[in-house]
Amino acid sequence: MERTSYTMLDRLRIPKINNPGQMRIARIQVDGEKCRECGTCVSVCVYGCLETDRLKKKDFMDGTAKGGKFGMPRLENISRGANYCFACNCCGAACPHDAITVVRNYSPGFRFKRLTQTGRLTYPKPY
Repeated sequence: MERTSYTMLDRLRIPKINNPGQMRIARIQVDGEKCRECGTCVSVCVYGCLETDRLKKKDFMDGTAKGGKFGMPRLENISRGANYCFACNCCGAACPHDAITVVRNYSPGFRFKRLTQTGRLTYPKPY
């Protein structure tokens, strides 16, 4: 197995999710012509990052979300230019009208790539 040495700075450099300079934040696109504002995408969002003007994930969990139009879904920002979306595309797969597409994937930045990628791929060891 190939060993990699890391400096102390490499081990201490932990990227911050709300700093766009350290992480590439995921983006999704909602097609306004196809979207029927049903709220299915908000209800299935694993990370709870989708919301509308009238609906949040907790409304589905509380049972307060009842039928009707809920509004156009969008990503909830945690700070300027940052959100919790990981581009898993659960919302796009669940959308009955095929209105959601992933525009940009999530990338965790330097530390995650540096610690997990190796020069060659091998099969996992059986335990």
